Amino acid sequence: MCSFNFIHKTRLYGLRRYSTTMSDAKKAVVLLAPGSEEMEAVITIDVLRRAGVNVTVAGLVGKEATKCSRDVVIVPDASLDEALKCGPFDAVILPGGLGGSECFCSSPEVGKLLKEQESAGRIVAAICAGEKNYFYYVKVLPLDVINSSYFLTCYKMR
Repeated sequence: MCSFNFIHKTRLYGLRRYSTTMSDAKKAVVLLAPGSEEMEAVITIDVLRRAGVNVTVAGLVGKEATKCSRDVVIVPDASLDEALKCGPFDAVILPGGLGGSECFCSSPEVGKLLKEQESAGRIVAAICAGEKNYFYYVKVLPLDVINSSYFLTCYKMR
């Protein structure tokens, strides 16, 4: 059962009422690993949830509290394995943070998820150092960005 934080939400935007339910809302998963950049994770989670997106925070090392790059501790909604059972997701988000990025690169589950997301044409949003994982698993470097259909803003690649 995929009910981590998917609740009916109604918001007022100006004079119009905007409502989302489980059936019509987009789904996103934000991956979290030890050393992930907390601001890149939390701000993304917050903005997406305010927009009505059903966001699941998936812990790479399980549902235990995860210590991020600046010693902020975040408790994921679910383990990565639990979250994957609720897929597919409209977006997979990888926050930066060098420690978290290295953990993602060493995870076969993350690699499989990114490849599936890419082959299905769904969104992969890799923030700052998080794009290292995308290239590690999905694209072979060097990438000819100018002739590519991808939009990229990158942290240094090497």
